Amino acid sequence: MQKGQENKTDAGKRTFTKRLVSLNTGAAWGSILLSIYTGEAAVVVPSMCMLIAGLLGVYSGTGHLDYRAFVQGRTRSPDQ
Repeated sequence: MQKGQENKTDAGKRTFTKRLVSLNTGAAWGSILLSIYTGEAAVVVPSMCMLIAGLLGVYSGTGHLDYRAFVQGRTRSPDQ
C-alpha cells in the first residue's frame, strides 16, 4: 500500500465521528429552535446546550488523546 492511500484510510475513520458529532449537534440546535417556537424553551434550551458542549468536549478530548498517541508513536525509537 502506498503512503498516500494510508493517509486516506486514516482520514476516513475520523470522518465518521466528525459527521456523527455534526449531525447530533445539528439535531440539538433543531430541538432548540423548535422549543423556542413552541414555547418550551425554558426546559429544552439548557439541556440541549449541555448536550452540544458535551459532544464537542468529548470529540475534542478523544481527538487530543489520539493525536498524543500518534505523536508518541512517531517519536519512539524502534527498540522501545
